Amino acid sequence: MPDISNSGDIRTFGFRSPRFSVNFNFSLEVVPSGERCEAVCTDISEDGLAADLLQKLPVKTQVTMWLLFPGGTAPLRIEASVEYRHDRKHGFNFLYSSLEERAQVQAFIRSISG
Repeated sequence: MPDISNSGDIRTFGFRSPRFSVNFNFSLEVVPSGERCEAVCTDISEDGLAADLLQKLPVKTQVTMWLLFPGGTAPLRIEASVEYRHDRKHGFNFLYSSLEERAQVQAFIRSISG
């Protein structure tokens, strides 16, 4: 089993990191269509986030998110895919392209988890 404390290790299927309740707005772009929309993040973890959207996106849809964490000064651009949808509630998996993206999400989570 890999050492999951190292952010460079790949997680085995089914592993989920702790989720934290939050409430902040963010923008996303639907990759296939280029359409942009606003969303409200309700929960976040190192693996992804849950959000409310007015649109209903199909599972597996690729998106680009611009997350401006509360207290932040510049948005984090991160790719994600829709893992599940129930009405307006969507679950997204982050598709990290760098360790820096993961580190920024981890830093935000540390700041809210006490």
